[in-house]
Order: sequence, then structure tokens, then C-alpha cells
Amino acid sequence: MVRFGLFLLASLPLIASCGFGDDGGKGRPDAAVDGQPDTPVVYTDHLLISEISPTGAEFVEIWNPTNRTIDLTHYFLSDMGNYWKVPSTVPPIPDSTDFYAEFPSGATIASDAVITIAFDTGSFTTKYPSVTPTYTLGDAAAGTPKMGRVVLRSANMADLPKVSDSGEHIILFYWDGASDLVKDVDIVLAGTGTTGGNVLQAKEPVDGPDSDTNASSYKTDAGTLGGGMSDAFSGDQSYKRRTLETGAESQNGTGNGITGDDETTEALKSTWDGDLAAPLSAPNPGVAPVI
Repeated sequence: MVRFGLFLLASLPLIASCGFGDDGGKGRPDAAVDGQPDTPVVYTDHLLISEISPTGAEFVEIWNPTNRTIDLTHYFLSDMGNYWKVPSTVPPIPDSTDFYAEFPSGATIASDAVITIAFDTGSFTTKYPSVTPTYTLGDAAAGTPKMGRVVLRSANMADLPKVSDSGEHIILFYWDGASDLVKDVDIVLAGTGTTGGNVLQAKEPVDGPDSDTNASSYKTDAGTLGGGMSDAFSGDQSYKRRTLETGAESQNGTGNGITGDDETTEALKSTWDGDLAAPLSAPNPGVAPVI
């Protein structure tokens, strides 16, 4: 079954737009109606991971850089290298502190909006008292709903998920609940590399919950995310996206991405901060990137 929302996502062309916000066009409003261009909203074709805070009050932020509201039903977030096995009749079991989580049915994200997923609401609200996370992976707190389904190794939440300090992949993906295969939406390596079980595993054929017993095969990922970000974080810092993926990954329609891109090829050193041109800075949850 192909969902109508997914068809729209895959069929819309790449659009770039500059506007004038409160001065008469499309854009984030500036401080005054002064006839000067406001910060433009830049449109592209799918959701992007836009910020990762891998220390202290950990969170992941997702940005909608498209020109439409997107239904998050059947979207998942994970830090597991074998996330692509989720449709299998024998789903993967997370390692300690790893997870995969599905967004609540009917959840949406508006154009140019961000959603913040806190790993532990208590730690997050203590550090950022003026920001309410959109969802939590831990126990739900007042004003912060839990993700629709969270799968951890420990059913009693004894092992709260966290991002490995040595480097770990964060994956946003889509699965309609019936097909054999998932569709990659965005994949980021938070850190300068990976160790142990934090590597992306090569995708193998999967037989999902459909009526047949035939496994479907993924396309071959190039797997060139490379060494990840330019700099290792230290202290109170986060990784932040600074450009779109256009021109920085394989987008020829032959990948496992939701729009045919190969999400394992993004040149993270050019699309995320962490070098002399854009050094790492303090976390900024709840704020859309200006690109």
C-alpha cells in the first residue's frame, strides 16, 4: 500500500524560495516592517535532522524545510545500525541505551517548524526551563507527550537511551507498517567516528508483515558518511545543520531514501557545523535553522 502523503512527498520537485516575510512575501518575520528582505524560508523535499545535543540533557531536533505540513504518522527515529530490520517478522532488539521510536499517529510538523525530542524530559527541562520539548523518549512529563511507541532493551526504562560520546548514527526513517522495507529520510553521524556496535550495518533482504513470505531487497548504500562531523563536541555544545543536502549527497534517484536519495552519502563536514568557518556552539533547542 502506498500512502497518499508519501506519494506527495516523493513527487514534489525541489523548490528554493527567498521571501520577504512581514514585508509581503514568504519568510520569517523580522523586527519591523521596513521594506527589507526577511530571513527566507528555504524549501526542499523532505524532513531533515537539524540539531543533536549528545551530552547532558540530550535531544534531537527535526526540521521541516518543505513548503507544506507533513504528517509524521509512520515516521521513526533511531540510533540503531540495524534500524532497517524494523519491518522484519523478527524485529531488532536494541543494545543497552539504544532505541527506535515511532511518532504518534496523526502527529504533524508545520512548514519551517522544528520538533524537539528529549531523551529524558527531567534533564531537558532542568537545563532548558524556557523550552518545552515536543516529545520525550523517557517517561512523559507534564506538557510533554511520549513518542507513540518507544522500543528499548529494558522495558522498565532502566536503560534510558543516549547518544554515545564516541560517535553514533541518528536515523530518521519512514515505514508504512505493511511493506517489507523502510525508507531513509535522513541519517547523521553525531561525532567524528564510531566504535563497537555503533556502525551502520549493510542492509539485507527483509520479509515484512505483508501477506507473502518473500523477502524484498534494499538498494546498495554507498555508505560514505565517512568520519562524521569535523570536530568532537566538548562541554556545552551541540551539532547543528548549516546547509541543505543538495549538492552534498547522491540524489540521482537510486538510493533507499524517501525521495530516492542515498542518505548514507551526505558530506557531513560541509553540511553541519564543526570547523573554523562554523565552530560548534551552545545548544539552541526549539529554533529552526537559518539556511
